Parts: sequence; structure tokens; C-alpha cells
Amino acid sequence: MGLRPEELSIARESEQTENCIRAEIYVVEPLGTETVVDVKLGEDLIKLKEKPGFTAKMAQQVRMVFDESSMYLFDKKTGKAIL
Repeated sequence: MGLRPEELSIARESEQTENCIRAEIYVVEPLGTETVVDVKLGEDLIKLKEKPGFTAKMAQQVRMVFDESSMYLFDKKTGKAIL
């Protein structure tokens, strides 16, 4: 499965969403026009982009939201795109 960093976001406390995965904040990098956030999902680090001013603490548990329509699927053996 593949998703671009700009197609992921962190769900706000009050936000109800179906497409989310529990993750843990690893690092938050404010870069002016955007904030790059690394989250841990199991043993993997995933980057996503948030709006300027986004803050979170290291090891904070969050819900990472994604849009199914922007997801890419790949064959595990060949690495070729399925969809």
C-alpha cells in the first residue's frame, strides 16, 4: 500500500472518521509553510504533512487519517502497481 505524505493527516480530537490508523508521534518538524510529521506505525516511520502551527508531543498517540481513493496498491512479490 502506498500513500503520499500530503494525502495523510492527523485526526483532531473531535473529528469522527472511518479511515484512520492508530499511530505514535515520533518527530514534528515545523518548516514554515507546512509541518512534516513522522509517526511510528509498528516498526515503520511514516511521513505526513500538516498545516503550519501543528503541535504534538513525542510518543503521543494519534489517529492518522487517509483517503482510500488516493491509496496505491502494489503486488508484494513483483512490486508492480495493482490499482
